[in-house]
Amino acid sequence: MSNFVFLDSSRSIPQSIQHFIIREFANQMKITINFYGAEMFGFEHRHMLLKDYLNSNRSQAYIFFSIKQFLKEDKTYDLHLLNLFSIKGINLYFANEKISLSTKSEFEHFYHKLLISEICDSNKNVFMNS
Repeated sequence: MSNFVFLDSSRSIPQSIQHFIIREFANQMKITINFYGAEMFGFEHRHMLLKDYLNSNRSQAYIFFSIKQFLKEDKTYDLHLLNLFSIKGINLYFANEKISLSTKSEFEHFYHKLLISEICDSNKNVFMNS
């Protein structure tokens, strides 16, 4: 199985720390890493490289440093892009949060958690700004 790692290129966490956390996670999950990459700095939210890889079916699994890599500019999650992994039957991993998604039910459960998280964040922002 081909496993591709996407580092967080926002530079909020040094890549050396990301590499360490991802390697530890991959070892625990018994995942072999075949390649590392990252989106262009400043354009992370567009996921240009990831979309290219998904469209060309280059990997059966993707490991991301964090789910936060899927936050859009408006600070909501790119649920449409996340759903593509489920539709294509591609395993998805988030090393920092220790999340593994491979079945349709796992993706659905995770999707609902993200929706709840967004609602809570939205309500918190309304409360804090009132």
